[in-house]
Amino acid sequence: MSMKTIAVIDCLKNNRFSREPLFGGHSAERLCADAVVSALRLGKIDGSVVRLAAAPEAAGADGIRTVAVSATDAGGYFEALTKITEGYDVALRICGDAPFINPDLILGTIKEHTETAADFTYGEGFPLGLCPEAIETDLLPILAELNRNAPLPHRSLFPYFEKQINDYDIAVVIAPQDSRRLRLSLFADSFRRLTLLTRLAAASNGAVTPSFIAENEKLLLVPPAFYPIQIVDARVQTPIYVPQALSAEAGSGAEMSVESLRLLLRRAEEVSGSFVVSLSMNCDPVCHSRFFEAAQAALESKASAVLIETAGLRWDAERAEALTAAAAGRLIWIVLLDAGTEEDYRKLRGEGFAEASAFAARMTVAFPKSVYVQAHRLKGYESAADAFYRVWKPKTDRLIIQKHDSFCGLVPEMKAVDLSPLKRFPCHHLKRELPILFDGTVPMCSEDLNRTVLRGNALTDDWQTLFASVLRQYEEQVDGKYNGICGGCDEYYTFNF
Repeated sequence: MSMKTIAVIDCLKNNRFSREPLFGGHSAERLCADAVVSALRLGKIDGSVVRLAAAPEAAGADGIRTVAVSATDAGGYFEALTKITEGYDVALRICGDAPFINPDLILGTIKEHTETAADFTYGEGFPLGLCPEAIETDLLPILAELNRNAPLPHRSLFPYFEKQINDYDIAVVIAPQDSRRLRLSLFADSFRRLTLLTRLAAASNGAVTPSFIAENEKLLLVPPAFYPIQIVDARVQTPIYVPQALSAEAGSGAEMSVESLRLLLRRAEEVSGSFVVSLSMNCDPVCHSRFFEAAQAALESKASAVLIETAGLRWDAERAEALTAAAAGRLIWIVLLDAGTEEDYRKLRGEGFAEASAFAARMTVAFPKSVYVQAHRLKGYESAADAFYRVWKPKTDRLIIQKHDSFCGLVPEMKAVDLSPLKRFPCHHLKRELPILFDGTVPMCSEDLNRTVLRGNALTDDWQTLFASVLRQYEEQVDGKYNGICGGCDEYYTFNF
């Protein structure tokens, strides 16, 4: 007996980029809908297609029935799906801004789901946006009751199964080649991603498949998502694990002007659209004489988030709280503590344990979702990381345990454990970041403390010239060539935003 299937195209969180022309004059929304309808027709699937939208007028001209959903939590969402899918056995869920949703994977997911009699089926190892999910409709009312007040779903329903994963029969469609290291999201939800999708569609004539991506990795470089900026050449401490160039004594105190920062942010907006900016590249931003003005300038830009990494010393806590409150969740703090006891702290960072801990505690209580505390896990000092965890875990779940960075051999390696992949791949930082020093100089990366390669100056040079240099190096790395300090780098697999 065939299973009646309904394909649900979820457009509830689509934004304007999903409606921009992408390929052949069609938007991501239209390409997604066409692929779903085509797959069901070619597979002779007994079912229909429905689109979820925030309002009835969002219906397209493609004949697909559109249902307005006004749910405010996951419980309401699953309750709405229960009504929409009544009379069907299986619901396929597809994000409506996924232009390359793959018809073969749609049919493959249905086949895997029905043959295994699964409750839920999803894809593993694919770039996000190529493989749909399938769910038994009789589970929907159960999920509705279990997820009252839970956040609305976005990209995947899998998080709603994770906590009770043994209670469900879950099937997986495995990618022939694991693409997870690419961290590739093929949704038309930002300027950067629309740029990438348009490039991929043109190069593939609209047929973007897992094999095409695997064979064309050189196409994946897009404008930066993360801008680490050194607003001041100064630090307040000298931890034992950093190079001399990052010691408190080595800082010149030179500052980037707030006006220069504003110029850089405007240029970042032009090339990246939305992005994350850090004001802490190789510095402690508290040392900037106009820090609060600089932070305000960053918050007034199109940055989706502004990152502050700090030792937690010398802050005007009241001003820091006021700035964070006004940022409405866009200001992220990482307080670098490294220890849970004064004895360990003194060994690793010097004086200041009480002040730093008090600042971290105050900010964590005031802004539990915006403040992280961090420790390094270092060879010979594992007990300090353990004590840090015991002290801070009861206070916050925003903990970061960082591996050691030797800055390509500038300091002796202190990694407690080797986390590097078995096979080298192109650097995430090269692919996603544009580091800028206090005078506008763009080094090869934030690891290049000796400035072995300078790409130009972000304040005075044409940015396309800067990107051309990055592209050449990225293409070399795709070909397996890791020249200069890159050959000895152990940060290529770490990831920022």
